[in-house]
This record gives sequence, structure tokens and C-alpha cells, in this order.
Amino acid sequence: MSHFSERKGLKSVRQALQKDSMDDALRVALWNAWSKAFWDTVTTDLYGFIRPGWQRDALMNLWEYHYKQPRDTFPPKLNDVYGIMRTAFFNAAYNEIYDVLEAVARLVKGEVLEVYVNLAMKREMGAYRLLNGNFVELTNDEEVQEIETAIAESPDAVTTHLQDALAKLADRKDPDYRNSIKESVSAVEAICRRIDGSGATLETALKRLQESGKIQLHKALSDGFRKIYGYTGDEDGVRHSIMDDPNIDQEDAMFMLVACSAFVNYLRVKAAKVGINLNASAHAD
Repeated sequence: MSHFSERKGLKSVRQALQKDSMDDALRVALWNAWSKAFWDTVTTDLYGFIRPGWQRDALMNLWEYHYKQPRDTFPPKLNDVYGIMRTAFFNAAYNEIYDVLEAVARLVKGEVLEVYVNLAMKREMGAYRLLNGNFVELTNDEEVQEIETAIAESPDAVTTHLQDALAKLADRKDPDYRNSIKESVSAVEAICRRIDGSGATLETALKRLQESGKIQLHKALSDGFRKIYGYTGDEDGVRHSIMDDPNIDQEDAMFMLVACSAFVNYLRVKAAKVGINLNASAHAD
């Protein structure tokens, strides 16, 4: 059976998070980051020759140690070396882009480059951040796998909420982190309703599942998600909902998507062990 994303023509989780690939928008954004942090600072004489200084030394080191070119073939004019490195950048595999930017970060004033690169990575939903001259994963393979599995293996109502959460998180033009969080929590609510066979809220459904013993649900997990539901939905008189926080960011939405996907997978396995058919018809989710 085809996955929801395939039926809807949507991007896969890894494509949306740009983990094992790089689209043109991210590649351009990273080149622009390198340009603003470095290329725009390189000065030349009247004939276009690069003036002596740290910028020339950095380019010479890139030429010799990163691109593995003979030192005596280094182009002395800015336009020439710029053209060669730009062509290499736009023809490189996605992982080679990260390699060269790490090399640049170690040769230049890395703090400035990191600011521009990380702004580009965040804006274009790149799955890494440049820290102290190295790219580190924002989302590791295990976390991506949790999302992929939850989307692929869950009932349609749950899958729809998770796919909507991912889409709102990964929207490059207008990301909606608050509603991404709501959709992630709604996915947990949908699967709890399906297991419970009711149209109850997440808090009520979790409580009913725990009390009924229908599935062996760890109390700490149940209580944790009931509290999360309260803070995202401002239920039961919670005065200051997390959704009122003006600082909700990409990292918050990503955490909730991963956490809720993992809990959905946990509940699916628990339900399967006691013979509950989650694909059977149930109350509206």
C-alpha cells in the first residue's frame, strides 16, 4: 500500500528535513552565507589581483588542502579563483558542500560564517547546524525513523495529523510552529481515541486507557502526555499555555514531532500486542 505522502504527492520526511539531500534553495542560501561572511571581504588591487592578507592565505589553504590542487597553480586573480570555487560548489554533492564550509569555517572568522550558515539552514529546513567549525545533526537517523514509521504505519487519521505537523514545520516560506505542535499532539489524541474506541479528548482517553487496563500503558508516559496536552490546549484551567509563549521556535516543533511520533509508535505496538485492530472503523478522529 502506498504511503500517505506518496498518495498526496508530498515530500518524504528526509526530503522535508533535508537530511540526506540538498535542494537548490538551500545550496544557494549556503553559497550566499559564504559570500557574505568571506567573499565580500576579499580585496584586490586595480588589476584584480588578490591583496596579501588573511583572505588570500585562506583561499590558498583551501586550494592546497581542501581542493588538493598544486600550490603553484593557485589563480592570483579574485575572479578566477572565485569562478573555479563557485563552479565546484554548485556541482558538488550535498555532503561535499558541508565539507567545504567546515574547511572555510576553520580558516576564516568562523563565528560570522556560522551565523549566516545557521540562518540559512534554519530558513531552508536543513537538518544540521554549524558549530565550532563542524556540522552537527539537528535530527539524527533514529528520530527521523520514528517520524517515518509513525507516518507509514499508523491509521490514516493519525498519519494525516503527523504529515500536517511536518508540512507546517517544513514550510520554507511561512513555517507555523504553533500549529505544527498542535498537529503532533492531535496525532497522539487520534491514536488514543482509536485504541479507546471513543471520541474522548487525549487527556480523557489516556486516563481511560490507563484505568481500564486495555493496554499496559506506563503511568509516567501517560501522565507526561496528559500534561503536554494541557499545556498545548490550555485545558483544565491551565493559565499559561505553552502556545502563548512568543518564543516557540523550530526546535520546539521538531521536538514535539519526534516525541509524538515515538509515542504513537509505542501505542501502536502496545495495541497490536493485545490484538487491537487500529485500522478498524472507529469514532471520528
